[in-house]
Amino acid sequence: MDMKSVKITVPDNKLSLFLAWMKNITFVRDIEVSVNSSVMDEGNYQDDVTENLRTGLEEVRLFKKGKLKTTPAKSFLDEL
Repeated sequence: MDMKSVKITVPDNKLSLFLAWMKNITFVRDIEVSVNSSVMDEGNYQDDVTENLRTGLEEVRLFKKGKLKTTPAKSFLDEL
């Protein structure tokens, strides 16, 4: 079967949602994510997500110890 490639630009804060949606489309065969002009496959993207989660959890730990100040949730949500 012949296949074509499509380039789609997605906001950073919607990328995870978009990738999850694309994985559920049966005819989508390959997903590549371009970040800062470099292309990474889905596996590398998952590695980045894992690293970001680790960093986030470390920040939560530091916040709970009082060693890190954070933005109030309302302010964060207002920015979205």
